[in-house]
Amino acid sequence: MTSVDVTLGALLDPSRAARMEEFHAENAANPDFNELLGRLLDVVTQPGAISRATCRLTATRLMDLANNRDADPQVRAEATEALRGLATRLAVPAADVAEIAHRHALRDDIQRFLERPDQPRTQPRPPAVPPGPPIGD
Repeated sequence: MTSVDVTLGALLDPSRAARMEEFHAENAANPDFNELLGRLLDVVTQPGAISRATCRLTATRLMDLANNRDADPQVRAEATEALRGLATRLAVPAADVAEIAHRHALRDDIQRFLERPDQPRTQPRPPAVPPGPPIGD
């Protein structure tokens, strides 16, 4: 599990997202889950190889959350809407060939998910970090 996946797991935790919605409903000064999703998409849609990998993982985690039957229905709806927003952001033209390929592939994956969200998905999982000290120690 990568540090990005740990962070996304915390940010997109279904219980935490539901609490954010509750806290926002009690006091509008508290951010809601949509605000978190918007800021997350701002970060992961920046051009670059690391951002592309992070964006791909974010989309996968949003799909997991949108498809999580145990999650609050509003949280599931907002995760689904974030996927639509991400697809829209990925439609913006890019100059770099790798960036264009990434955007097309991810938009296609999001569209397939949105067309049949109840179908089992087989998204690639990021490789596990091998045990032991880092290379070059």
